Amino acid sequence: MSLYQVILKGSYQGQLVINAPSFITNNEAPETSTAFGLATGMGYIAVLPNEPQSDSFLEAYLGAQTDIFHLDEIMVRNLYDVNDFYTVALSGAGWNGTNPAGADGEVSFVASKLQTNRVRTDINRGSMALTPLTEESYSADGTVQAGGMAALQLVCDRLNEPISTADGEVTTDFIPAVISKEKRAVPGSSPVRYAYYFYETEAEQLEHVASGVTWNVKNRATSQVSRKIGKGA
Repeated sequence: MSLYQVILKGSYQGQLVINAPSFITNNEAPETSTAFGLATGMGYIAVLPNEPQSDSFLEAYLGAQTDIFHLDEIMVRNLYDVNDFYTVALSGAGWNGTNPAGADGEVSFVASKLQTNRVRTDINRGSMALTPLTEESYSADGTVQAGGMAALQLVCDRLNEPISTADGEVTTDFIPAVISKEKRAVPGSSPVRYAYYFYETEAEQLEHVASGVTWNVKNRATSQVSRKIGKGA
């Protein structure tokens, strides 16, 4: 098994938007258990770089956001193999969200959120904060309306399938996971400050992974403070 992190870097009304889902593989097949294989399975096709593959996670990801959003970069990395990574910058309207915002696009700090269930009591839920749908997609109390729920649920469905890539008879499944990090002192900090890091070895990290989680939609819009104007990412 290998552990992968996918960093999806986008922009919405001038603000940086980052989501970073994690995955664990079900095998070590060198033909398909690679960062490039995961990027392909998610819907980025290198020979057709102008838009995501149909019926893919990336198509659903864009479908759950308005055309004010643009996906700028995909970076996939094996957390414990410095040679196994893949990154690509994206350009063109094919990487915009696909819901027309018109005059009804929501403000930048509104978020539509996804979260995982918990399969271990010692590891919290994973979460992703997508940019908002249009104003009419939410009721007065912030509840996501049916059309918006369907678009967000499709993102979850694509993650939960799971994502697969094949080469001949060899197939790798990339299974959704939540990776718990280790709390360590920041080197050289005085007074001592703490931060969270991936564990030093893959064997240690595999003991702190919730695998086979299920992604679900939070049925209310929330705020995403980090996207407020002037607050960076």
